[in-house]
Amino acid sequence: EAMAAYLGVPYGITMMCSTASIQVNVDVGGDPARRWNLAHALGPVLVAAFANSPADGWMSGRQRVWASLDSSRTAPVSRGGVCFGAAGDPAGDWARYLLDAGLMMIHEGGDAFRPVPPGPAFRDFAAVAGRPPTRGDLAYHATTLFPPVRPRGWLEVRYLDALGPDDWPVCAAVVSALLMDGPAAEEALDAAVPFGGWWTRAARLGLADPDLRRAAETCFRAVVEALPRLDAEPWLVDRVAAYAVKHIETGRSPAADLLEEMSA
Repeated sequence: EAMAAYLGVPYGITMMCSTASIQVNVDVGGDPARRWNLAHALGPVLVAAFANSPADGWMSGRQRVWASLDSSRTAPVSRGGVCFGAAGDPAGDWARYLLDAGLMMIHEGGDAFRPVPPGPAFRDFAAVAGRPPTRGDLAYHATTLFPPVRPRGWLEVRYLDALGPDDWPVCAAVVSALLMDGPAAEEALDAAVPFGGWWTRAARLGLADPDLRRAAETCFRAVVEALPRLDAEPWLVDRVAAYAVKHIETGRSPAADLLEEMSA
C-alpha cells in the first residue's frame, strides 16, 4: 500500500500489475567491479535484443513504465547513467544511491509501516522518523530500490522483458555467457560501450536501430562461441543460434512479432 501511494498512478500500478521480466542472477565473480560495470554496459543492447512488450510505439513498453517512475530508485546506479570498463567504485556508487533514493516508508514495529510522501531521501531518515536509522531500516529500504542492475551479494540483472518458454533460456544463457566468459565479455564490451547510455533509444526502437542490431550481432556471436566453453548443452547453443537468426540478424525484436499478431 505504501509503495502504491508513493509511486502513484498510472505508472506505479502499471509496473506492479502489468509488467513482467526475466531476472538473471549472476555471481559477482573474481573481479566484482568489472562484472558490475559490464552488466551495465550491456544493458541497452540486451534491452533491444529481448524487447518484448510493445506499447504506445515502444518495443519495450515495460522499460518505458520503469523510466516513468521515481528515477532515484529506478535509474542505473552509476553516476551519469553509464558504467563500463574495469575502473569505478561500485560499492561507493551503491552507498550513494542508497542514501539519495527517496524514502518510501518507515518501519514502526511488527507489520506496521508508515508511508512517506515523495520528497525526503533516505539520508533524511532521522529528521523524518525522529530516530536514527537501524541496519534493518537500511536493508528494507534497499528492497524498495529497483535499478537495472541491483547488488544483493550477487548481481540481479533486471532490465530484460519476459519471454515465452522457448526463448527465456536464450535470455538466461546470453546474460550468463557474456558476464562469465572472459573472451566473450571482452568482445561484447567493445561492441556495447558506445551505446551504454542508450536505454531509452533501445526501449523505443529495439533492434530496428542499426547500431544496436550490429552490437547485438557481435554479442550473440560471442555467446555462441562461449557456451561450449561453459559446458552448455548442445540444445541450448542451438536455441541461442536460432534466436540470433530469427531476431538479431533480421533486426526484429520479439515485440515486432507481437505487433504483427495483434494487428492480424
